[in-house]
Amino acid sequence: MSLGMGELVLILLIAFVVVGPKDLPKIARTIAKGIRQVKRLYADVKQDLDLESEIKEIEQAADLSSTLKGEAEDMARIREEIRRIQQTKLL
Repeated sequence: MSLGMGELVLILLIAFVVVGPKDLPKIARTIAKGIRQVKRLYADVKQDLDLESEIKEIEQAADLSSTLKGEAEDMARIREEIRRIQQTKLL
């Protein structure tokens, strides 16, 4: 959403008529302050969502690591069982 120059002039003209020249700068500062607060809030929410996404990725990596560790332990048990079977056949 972007405002063209004509639209901006029209808004300022209406504000000038409705509010008056005396209070217009004060209202403009208040609006600008509100816009800054909304931008900060948006940035904070975005940062929180990014952190949450990173946490989910880390949790998924930890789950994968845990699964791989379990599979490696299974492989070690199978290897040991094969060695045991081979030793009994040799005897």
